[in-house]
Amino acid sequence: MGQDRYRNTLLAYWGGACAATGVPVAETLRASHAEPWAECADVAERLDVFNGFLRVANFNALFRPFSDQF
Repeated sequence: MGQDRYRNTLLAYWGGACAATGVPVAETLRASHAEPWAECADVAERLDVFNGFLRVANFNALFRPFSDQF
């Protein structure tokens, strides 16, 4: 639900590049949530550009949300 829109919004916000590494290859980028999808209060929060990062796939695989650390 809205995930294509979310990805496109993050691509625009981050200038089509990974937020951490600057890699600009769209096929390798993942739109990831800072607050996990299941824990968001509503659809608006799930699709909020400020609740996510655009990251290259291998870097994204290493990311663990802060809430999972405790």
